[in-house]
This record gives sequence, C-alpha cells and structure tokens, in this order.
Amino acid sequence: MTVKLVFLGHAEGQIDSLYQKGIDAIFGILPAAMPLDQALLSAAANVERTTENIVRLIKVRR
Repeated sequence: MTVKLVFLGHAEGQIDSLYQKGIDAIFGILPAAMPLDQALLSAAANVERTTENIVRLIKVRR
C-alpha cells in the first residue's frame, strides 16, 4: 500500500483539492504563516517536531 503525504510550510486555505487528487494526508511544518527568512531560521526544529508527530501517529496505528 502506497501512502501519499504532503509536507508544506503552513496548511491553510484550499487544501481539499489535494485530497481530491489522491493525497492521503497533509502536514503543515510551520506553526503559523511567516516570512521565508524566519521560517528558515527554525526549519530544522519544525521538521523534527512534525516528523516526531508523524512517527507517534504511526505507532498508534500499529
């Protein structure tokens, strides 16, 4: 089974169209919309937090 995930900066707005195209789950990496330079400063921590949350979700499903 292939699962299609999308990781994006901040999940806001018209994301339903992505689900209609076959995406299974969408994860926003940023806690809020912010300028690119600010997002890059905390990129590693934000990706780590999002990854940890996804791993936790996978563990619950087992």
